[in-house]
Amino acid sequence: MESKIVKLKKENNDLVIRLDRSPFREAGGGQPCDTGTITTDSFKGKVMDVLEDGSIKVKVVEGSLSEGEDVIAEIDEGRRKRLTRMHTAEHMLFKAIHKTLGEAELEKIQLGEEESSVFISTEKNFGWEQLFEAEKKVNEIIKEDKEVLVHEVGKDEVVKFKDLRIKLDKIKTDKVRVIEVKDFDFSACSGTHCSTTSEVGNVLVTHFRGAGKNSYEIKFKVDIAQDLYEAAKTVRLAKTILGVEDSKKIVQTLQNLKNDFERYKKQARQQKLEATPEKVGEINFVHALCEDFEAKELVSKASELVKEKTVVCLVNKTEKNPQLIVLVSKDLSLDASQIIKHIAEKFGGRGGGKKDFAMASFEGKHLPKIFEEVKMVIKK
Repeated sequence: MESKIVKLKKENNDLVIRLDRSPFREAGGGQPCDTGTITTDSFKGKVMDVLEDGSIKVKVVEGSLSEGEDVIAEIDEGRRKRLTRMHTAEHMLFKAIHKTLGEAELEKIQLGEEESSVFISTEKNFGWEQLFEAEKKVNEIIKEDKEVLVHEVGKDEVVKFKDLRIKLDKIKTDKVRVIEVKDFDFSACSGTHCSTTSEVGNVLVTHFRGAGKNSYEIKFKVDIAQDLYEAAKTVRLAKTILGVEDSKKIVQTLQNLKNDFERYKKQARQQKLEATPEKVGEINFVHALCEDFEAKELVSKASELVKEKTVVCLVNKTEKNPQLIVLVSKDLSLDASQIIKHIAEKFGGRGGGKKDFAMASFEGKHLPKIFEEVKMVIKK
């Protein structure tokens, strides 16, 4: 678009420009503003932001500009189209969730070029099964290639749109822009949208999490052929690893493994720590060889063993390299971090900590030598 600079000012290393005609849309309706370029024969700049008054913030690439100069203003059409498809998908996804649950409130949206988020609140039972149903409904609407219509009406006319999503207090103009997905949804919105639902391509919910009491974030993508391929690849690998033939058995198998893991963790927490006390000079040296303890649980048990003039040394055997935990009572001049440093340097491990507590990991082949080496450090 050919435009003329009406006003120009410098802002740090950028320019703030007012054009007599601007193709750049400001942020609104949850949709980010347009970006693009401003060029002349001797200037090139990137449009980074569109301000509330319609001015654009431009990062200078090369050259200079002045007021009254003619420029070429071009939006990033590819980015605009991606956001347009995301925005149309967001309208349909929320409506599908609302229909599936029977009630839901839209809190906010965050549109991105690659992935977007819808934040909703509901007191209804809401989980992946309900999301799968809503996702299916959206893709059915897309396949039906319904019209997406734009209505410009007065505020007193909005009542004619059934179940219209609108926040009248936030609309500052006399006119209301209503986006209609034919026979499916009405929403007051200032963003850009597709002309038909088929332009969206398809919709995939990629992530679902709680975002507060009765609040949820749903992430989604459009045009998801590559994502589906990656998901199918993961499923096929999971079938091989888990040893199942039917993809439908993956979830139950994983649930069984999780239950087993939680049971083993519980059993590990209930293990008794069989510690051996001995004297190293005037120091009480308490040591124990453990297996598959959670580090947090082991530290807790070790803390209970620290008395006056005591060094506690615990080795935890795991599937990976063993862990060494050293605690030193505060009445000793010994430094737990220095003991750990010595062990790490001698046996090729790594770790660190503070004066009274430190941890390290080391190669399993050195396991028989650890306690004797710690005792030698204590004696020095």
